Amino acid sequence: MIRMNRIREKLNKNYSGFSLAETLVALLIVLMVSSILVAGLPAAFQAYSKVVDGANAQVLLSTGATRIRDELGFATDVYLPSGSTSTTVQGYSQNGFYKQMTNEVDSGIIINMKPSPDSSATTEMYLIPPKASTDSLVLSFRTISYDETNDIFTVAGLEVKKGGNTLASLGELKIRAVASPRVTRI
Repeated sequence: MIRMNRIREKLNKNYSGFSLAETLVALLIVLMVSSILVAGLPAAFQAYSKVVDGANAQVLLSTGATRIRDELGFATDVYLPSGSTSTTVQGYSQNGFYKQMTNEVDSGIIINMKPSPDSSATTEMYLIPPKASTDSLVLSFRTISYDETNDIFTVAGLEVKKGGNTLASLGELKIRAVASPRVTRI
């Protein structure tokens, strides 16, 4: 019975808190886990940023291709350089306006609109407004050409860049004109 009393005494003793050794070990484990997490955060943010930029670039490329297809597909007139066999498009007409697509280095593709090819009154508008493009992404193309035999516009080198790095690209975009446009040599 004495032995049972001793066991009962030990069980009933109130031990409160942790010992110094237990506290130090727990603190060491927390510090190790925290340092691993802090070291990995910049890499995680960088990976996240790359994924988001890539997704935004794909959306901008798709939207830009659709807008270019809408602009060129409904052209009623196409203006080509005179005395040349080049199929480089100088401009196209839609709704009675002479339009010309050009690249602006920092802000993307601009459409210049005039009442006629020789008019000095010009209205500029962006194909994709800079506010609609996120994170300094810029849509551009290398060339636009027109095959008057088949009524096909070819946009070459359509790409989305950020700070000189290409994030998304489309080698060649072919657009068939809805109606056979009238070709004018300028």
